Amino acid sequence: MLLSLKEKKILLKLITKEQRKLFGQGANKEELKSLEEKIRQSMRNEKTNETKPEKL
Repeated sequence: MLLSLKEKKILLKLITKEQRKLFGQGANKEELKSLEEKIRQSMRNEKTNETKPEKL
């Protein structure tokens, strides 16, 4: 499943909102942090892999 940039940004907002909750399971927060890092890495990879047409 491929997510668009807009969908990834929405997911990041939801993850940060969930992480800010005062009461929550420690394991759940670690999973959220891991997921957040994966999404951010994916966004960085997409930005790096963008190809621009060469000028001849």
